[in-house]
Amino acid sequence: MKITFKEEFAKFLTEPTRDKFKNVLNENFGEQNNFDFKQDWIEDSKLSKHILAIANSGGGAIIIGITESNDGLLPTGISEILDKAIIHKRLHKYLPDELEYEIIDFQYKGNEFGIIDRKKFKL
Repeated sequence: MKITFKEEFAKFLTEPTRDKFKNVLNENFGEQNNFDFKQDWIEDSKLSKHILAIANSGGGAIIIGITESNDGLLPTGISEILDKAIIHKRLHKYLPDELEYEIIDFQYKGNEFGIIDRKKFKL
């Protein structure tokens, strides 16, 4: 029985791990209502709008470090992992205090995951 992308994504959201993130990328379905891919950091106000849209649709994730193309998703990674406290502070003025969100860092080193090797991602 083939596991669907939504199942992989639900597993990832329930317990985000490096392996589950790899599985989400391997399914390669592109953007949907509950998740979004960004190649790099976007302006704080725009990122906040994306966070609110995902929250209003029931939750999900924004994955930074992924380029979307006609061929699917390309895990390009980001140049540096920004401090979570700084990100929260920058987004605070755009988001309601009641909104709960988590920032997760993934960094891959060595030959463990092929194309995402030696890359960093922010969720």
